[in-house]
This record gives sequence, structure tokens and C-alpha cells, in this order.
Amino acid sequence: MLNHEKNFKLYLDDPNIKIDNNAAEQSMRKVVLGKKKLDVRRKSESREVHGCTLFFCPETCRALKINPQAYLEDIFRRLPGHPHKNLRELLPDQWAKAKSGNSKK
Repeated sequence: MLNHEKNFKLYLDDPNIKIDNNAAEQSMRKVVLGKKKLDVRRKSESREVHGCTLFFCPETCRALKINPQAYLEDIFRRLPGHPHKNLRELLPDQWAKAKSGNSKK
């Protein structure tokens, strides 16, 4: 227990940190149900990774208070001409920062 004292103090310092992972578990439930609907099997690990990415993306957007449809429409329009070394800019958190920065101008 003393080995984790620093981690436990985080809960005392910030009342917004939840001590459980219910939100993560609930979002994972949608992924598992989606995989079952798509009948994703171990035949293609690549297909499974891409499928999970598609399920996680809207959940990430919702967690960041971003409209998933607006985000996906924007990045799919920009993706073909976007330099591959700057793909990090299209991640949901970076995209939201850029959008909020543009709206303040």
C-alpha cells in the first residue's frame, strides 16, 4: 500500500478524479458489442485493430465533448492532402484545440 501512496494522494488532491473505471468499462461495452455485430475474428488482427479504432474514435470524441460526426467529416476531407508527418494534428484532442483556437480569432 505504501508503494502506491503517491497515486492515492491524487484522489485527495483532485476531487474530479474518479477512483473507479466505470466510464471506461461502459465505453468498452460498445466496442465489444460492435465487434460481435461485425463478427470480427482472429483471422485478421489488422482488421480487428482497425475495427476497434473505429469504435474508439467516437467514444474519444464524446469524452472530449467533440461532435464525432463533425470531427470525422473534417479529418476525412483533410486526410488525403495532409502531410503524414503531421498526422498527430488530426487526433481528436489536437483537432479540438485547433478548432477552439480558430473560433477565438
